Order: sequence, then structure tokens, then C-alpha cells
Amino acid sequence: MGVPATGKRIIFEALENFRIEKGKIVESWGYWPDKDIEQKLNA
Repeated sequence: MGVPATGKRIIFEALENFRIEKGKIVESWGYWPDKDIEQKLNA
């Protein structure tokens, strides 16, 4: 995300979906609240 490491511990909610074939993850997609994460890291 281009943000330097801060060492801060933050909490956020995200959603990740996986498509599984023969017991292995073959595809994933999701929603990560990038702006919310960045705001919390910069606070």
C-alpha cells in the first residue's frame, strides 16, 4: 500500500472468498478497506 511500517496494532474488518478445487485454494477475491486501514495507521 506504500505506507511505511509503523509497528502499530490496528483492528479492521475484511471479507475474503475462496474457490476450492480438490481441497486446494485455486482462486481468492475479497474486500479490504484500504482507506480505513491507511487512516488507522496514520492516526
